[in-house]
This record gives sequence, structure tokens and C-alpha cells, in this order.
Amino acid sequence: MKNTSITYKQDEMVIIENGRFQRFPYNEIIDLVYDAPYVNIHTIKGNKLQFTSLSQLMCCLPEHFVYCNRAVVINALKVEFYNRKEGIIRLKNGTTYLVSARRREAIEKLLAVLN
Repeated sequence: MKNTSITYKQDEMVIIENGRFQRFPYNEIIDLVYDAPYVNIHTIKGNKLQFTSLSQLMCCLPEHFVYCNRAVVINALKVEFYNRKEGIIRLKNGTTYLVSARRREAIEKLLAVLN
């Protein structure tokens, strides 16, 4: 099993795995997608598959990261379009996700604050 730790700094998340550091500046993270038992961290520079849970990663991320459903966390700063009626959100990279009914209010509040 890999020896992994996650550190949260003011402007980045650092994953240390077997002595190797990987930095993920928050402004480069597009979304986090859970695919048990991994989380795929999508960034503007590529993807990283990490053996962890979404809740472990979400615990210390900045407020502009929000669940859009139980398997996806988005960076609200990367939202291009949100259709409230259909519950669809499109990110600036073209990725589209369904927003669960119970997450819509939180997303709407956050997008209102950011816009």
C-alpha cells in the first residue's frame, strides 16, 4: 500500500506519495470525480488518480469547491453555464454534469456570490 498524505496550503493542495510531491494549485483544479476507490483529480494540466475519498479531499478545500452530486465536486470558478431547470452544469472545459436536487441550492448560492 502506498504511503500517502495530503496537505492543504493557502493556494494549493499537496499530495505526498512515497516521498514524491505533487502540487495542485486550487485555480488549476477543474473537478474531482469519485470512482471507488479512487478520485480522479482533473486539472487544466492533466489528470491524477488518487486512492482516497471525496470527503477526505473536500474537508479542507476552499469554499468555491462544491458537490454537484455524490460523485462529483466542481470548482465553481470553472463553471461556464448552469441550467437550473434541468439541473445541468457545464464547466469551462466542456464537461457537463447533472446536479442532484439536494445540491442545487448550494450551487446556486455559491454561483450568485461568485458572479
